[in-house]
Amino acid sequence: EENAQAAERFVLYLDLLNTTPREYLAIKPGLKQFLDDISRRNAEVMVAGLLPTGKLGIFAPFTKEFIKLKMLIDKAPANASRDTTEESRHRELEHIMEGAGADAIDSIRAGYSAARTYAKADQQSSEFTLHALESFAQHMIDQDFGGHLIILYVSGGFSSDPGRDYFDEVDELAKNSVEEEEMFSFSNERNFNFDFKKEMQKSIGKMNRLNVT
Repeated sequence: EENAQAAERFVLYLDLLNTTPREYLAIKPGLKQFLDDISRRNAEVMVAGLLPTGKLGIFAPFTKEFIKLKMLIDKAPANASRDTTEESRHRELEHIMEGAGADAIDSIRAGYSAARTYAKADQQSSEFTLHALESFAQHMIDQDFGGHLIILYVSGGFSSDPGRDYFDEVDELAKNSVEEEEMFSFSNERNFNFDFKKEMQKSIGKMNRLNVT
């Protein structure tokens, strides 16, 4: 009898680290609509998430005060520097490759080396994002939340194929500088493990085992 009357519980998890201001502006109406729809049911909502600083936190505990939640969503800060970091890396790659003339081979090697560094940084960022979500789910279970937990993950998106675009750019620039046969000599230079989808599946599996969707 009591269980029948227990409020449904939802967590709005805002991945603000991976969401630009423009993306967040597009997302906000849908979030508010969700709160409007859910307010007609016997439901409580928590707002939590990952800030652009990388800090993980609960912004509002479970509540039925949906007006306050909407105000909180309005004020949440998105990550203004997410795309600028990537753009500056692509510019840097072009700059490195501009030397591809007299020292074409050296420039291409330097390009692939930089691409590897950027790819590693992208991979670490994607791993950090997944682990933060796992940590949050584990925290909720440790708090003896009870029952099945539904997390609505809201994000502008993180790379499931971290770094590939950097290597693709170097490939493209290198083709303009050396003959096709010479490109084969760089096959080891672009050796990087892009398969992040397995990591994502493992992460989702862990959360499912915690009774979290």
